[in-house]
Amino acid sequence: MPRNRRYKFTQKKHSKLGLVAFFFGIGGLLGFVLALVFSARAKGTMSPAAGVFGISFFLVSLAGMIMGIVASRDEDKFQVLPRAALIISIAGMLIWIGIYILGFYFWG
Repeated sequence: MPRNRRYKFTQKKHSKLGLVAFFFGIGGLLGFVLALVFSARAKGTMSPAAGVFGISFFLVSLAGMIMGIVASRDEDKFQVLPRAALIISIAGMLIWIGIYILGFYFWG
């Protein structure tokens, strides 16, 4: 019984910048989860330092998005990590923007 093995030999490598962008995107989402946990423990009464915490992780997501865009333009590299980084970073940014809009709308 013959086996149908599909190997694809190529000179492409994974993008190091795409990998860094992926971890920045994950970091932005992890910051959101940490902010939720700390806010729940404080019963919603957080100091202004929590806002700085949120803005810093928003900037981490923004940096991940920018690096993902730059890494996705390299045609000699695989595009899996840069695209995943873009999706994760954009999702993190939208979550942070949504949190700040809700905060200003309801409690501002």
